[in-house]
Amino acid sequence: KDITIKDKSFYHFRFIRYFSDTFRYDLFFQEQSNIFKLLKHRLLMGGSLGKNVLESSLFSYDINLGLMHEYESLSTDIVTRLIRLTHFQQLYMSITESLQLYTIFYYQPDILSFDDYRLLLENKCVFTLTEYLNYSLTLHFDYDSAVEDSLSSYDIAIKQFISFKF
Repeated sequence: KDITIKDKSFYHFRFIRYFSDTFRYDLFFQEQSNIFKLLKHRLLMGGSLGKNVLESSLFSYDINLGLMHEYESLSTDIVTRLIRLTHFQQLYMSITESLQLYTIFYYQPDILSFDDYRLLLENKCVFTLTEYLNYSLTLHFDYDSAVEDSLSSYDIAIKQFISFKF
């Protein structure tokens, strides 16, 4: 019996450039696939403008607003091309010198049909283990208002990472 344990990919590249102390722009490219969501291929390209609303050594809050082009190919041979609004808010808190919390919330509606939207929420705790080593625990929630009937409209994932800084 064939059993698929994990068959998905996710690549995200982002270029961020500040043009003042509080304003910035970013350009991004993302490619992903996920057999469990019937997603053969999704390609996103876009950009946004952002503002640091609050900034301190212990706390920061940012907002971004932009546009992205989406190309999506499903296992059911459905292909879509559309433009989505991309809005996200990001919160950072330094609890202690070795514990940081990050929250990021995305809202991504189709600009021609606001009934077709995605919501993503990610909460991450980062523990500094050594000067070069971090451990992260992430709770990831995503919701898609326009999915195939056989699929759930939401996903919840708990992820663990160990990262090495060099």
